[in-house]
Amino acid sequence: MNSYPEPRRDQDGGFTIVEMAIATALGLIIMLASLGAVIEGQRSLTTVMNRTSDINAAQSVLTRIATGVRGASAASIITSGSQSQLWLQASGTCTEWVFTGAPTNALELQTGTSHLSMSTPPAVEISGVTSGSFSGFTNYPGLIDVTLSVQAKTSSSANGYQAATAPIKLETQVDDPNMSGAVGSGYPGSC
Repeated sequence: MNSYPEPRRDQDGGFTIVEMAIATALGLIIMLASLGAVIEGQRSLTTVMNRTSDINAAQSVLTRIATGVRGASAASIITSGSQSQLWLQASGTCTEWVFTGAPTNALELQTGTSHLSMSTPPAVEISGVTSGSFSGFTNYPGLIDVTLSVQAKTSSSANGYQAATAPIKLETQVDDPNMSGAVGSGYPGSC
């Protein structure tokens, strides 16, 4: 019997430095791609959350306006330049909703006993209003159309937030069958 000596094998049996460097580089590339996907997902989530917050705020304001119209005994719409005002009178209180134009671009609320003696300074109810309008219909007394366009919150690109390209547009029509007379164009009642 011929017996050949077995070839000598290394007892350590590990990876070489080159193999380890290649495996580490591939692992790093995969981890960086995964991290990029997570960061982009976070940016998108922030954009969606900001847009949802703006929509909720605008819907809340529209609900408050609708509630005010339904409880009003008289209403007027006054348009002047880039401002659109909705005046409501209910139980001796006058409420003024104002869409301001540039540079403030906001929807403001003010209450008082008349247009000459507002008891509170205007409070900004929602900012970033790119446009807004109030419309009355002469054929339908007590019907008011409210349109509100709000630009989504934006942050600088250095923070990585994405800006929405189009404003959010909401519209509602409110009908108050108990309103006395058609929607006017001056201050209502004793306002």
